[in-house]
Amino acid sequence: MAQLSFLPGEVVVREVRPSPLATIPLYLFTLGLWEIWRRRTRFVLSNQRVIISYGVLHRAVRFLPLDRVQDATLKNLLWVASIHLSSAGGSGGVEQLRRMRTRVARAFLEDLTPRIGPAAPGGLKGTSSRPSIADELLKLTQLRDQNVLSPQEFETQKAKLLG
Repeated sequence: MAQLSFLPGEVVVREVRPSPLATIPLYLFTLGLWEIWRRRTRFVLSNQRVIISYGVLHRAVRFLPLDRVQDATLKNLLWVASIHLSSAGGSGGVEQLRRMRTRVARAFLEDLTPRIGPAAPGGLKGTSSRPSIADELLKLTQLRDQNVLSPQEFETQKAKLLG
């Protein structure tokens, strides 16, 4: 199997494959050939991104940086589960990690959840809870116009904002 390449400082947190038990109907339908595809499919969670690698004759590798993942949802039916990742700025917007055992999918999700969204280290770009400088200047202008701030206080606060 082709080796995945990792970025400098990137560490694998969890690696899973689709479960044979979760895909029994596909084994029957393809007379066992499904196993070749299953063994070539990998879902890798690193400290920087989610890597989805699949395909037999035509290999495909998709990378989803963790700072782009907005939401992760677990969907399961009996012992089969999938994780749906919603991303910001991605080509498709949703990636699916499918045909995993439910307990394996839950463990993957537990490792993934603290690494995504605004609360994660590096968080989503541009999603700060802090107001923008333009918003702050607008508020200062309104306070000055309402005579809550004197012109000198307005200039002092404006200098602090822009400085």
